[in-house]
Amino acid sequence: MSIKLGNELFPTKTSVTGYISKHLQGAEMGDDVKEGDELFWVLKDLVYSHPKSEQKIGTGIKRFFVGETPNPNWRGRCFWIKRWDGSTEDFSTKKAIDRL
Repeated sequence: MSIKLGNELFPTKTSVTGYISKHLQGAEMGDDVKEGDELFWVLKDLVYSHPKSEQKIGTGIKRFFVGETPNPNWRGRCFWIKRWDGSTEDFSTKKAIDRL
């Protein structure tokens, strides 16, 4: 069974992980992912699979951006959500992909 996120069709969870990883690692810290980007729609659909999706979405997703992980024990990058009210929240794509 394939996985549809945005307009993309993925054959497996591994292919979703690869797609997300490619975009995340190819971006600079602070890079925006806005509504006009296909990645925006993939991430937006993916956030609904996150175990804390309601908390992550909050007042609604304005955009995503690349930032540092908030975990002090693991340095790296992740996608962050910028909500319409201006607040931000980190977003673990791994947790969301695990629930697809």
